[in-house]
Amino acid sequence: MKPNLFKKLSPILYPIASILLMLLVWHLMFLHVGSEFVFPSIGATLKSIWQYLCSGAFWLALLSTLARVLLCFAISLIFAIAIGVLAKFVPAIGKILAPVVALFRSAPTVAVMVILILIADPATVP
Repeated sequence: MKPNLFKKLSPILYPIASILLMLLVWHLMFLHVGSEFVFPSIGATLKSIWQYLCSGAFWLALLSTLARVLLCFAISLIFAIAIGVLAKFVPAIGKILAPVVALFRSAPTVAVMVILILIADPATVP
């Protein structure tokens, strides 16, 4: 392969090589474990995904989850804007909320979501 052609194709070749490597590791893990229940094969996984995609219940659950996420985002945005404007015009509120903001900035988002799922009902946490 010419160096110039390889340079042009590398944005495509590297991701393909990465995906093939992951699929190879997946298949080797499946062969090592030897149980579809513990570590399913690629074929069984693709079959399961296809069954879900063909199911109306899957799409209903997906759209329902998306709607809840958008609703929660909208509510959070409205509260954030209101509190931000309030904190701008009432400096005491900004000073009171500063430690809370610092706490949330230091906590990873995934950890917060896991805590929310553990505390609240998983059906209500999008």
